[in-house]
Amino acid sequence: MVTALATANTEGDPVVALVGSVPRNMSAAKTHQSMHLLEVIAPIAKKTQSVDHQDQVADIVLDAFRTAASYPQGVSAVALPLDSGCSPSSYFPFQVILDSL
Repeated sequence: MVTALATANTEGDPVVALVGSVPRNMSAAKTHQSMHLLEVIAPIAKKTQSVDHQDQVADIVLDAFRTAASYPQGVSAVALPLDSGCSPSSYFPFQVILDSL
């Protein structure tokens, strides 16, 4: 995956990489699954971000797409902890847009 992302970034291809990570309560544990992939991807990406709270998911993913598509185009990576999709979010970023229509 890293080679493909490096090639995409070098050639100016807009790519958003969604990377899974361990649940947030296990992020400090030393297990084989708690590898910090964003640290591996960071040198070859325009931007890397990690979701710390489920209310951030929409904004961070939207920002990743904007970053990848903006000049110069390249790779943006987002780490999504396993438990970020299990909790309900109280934030609806697109509700403002829908209300204005």
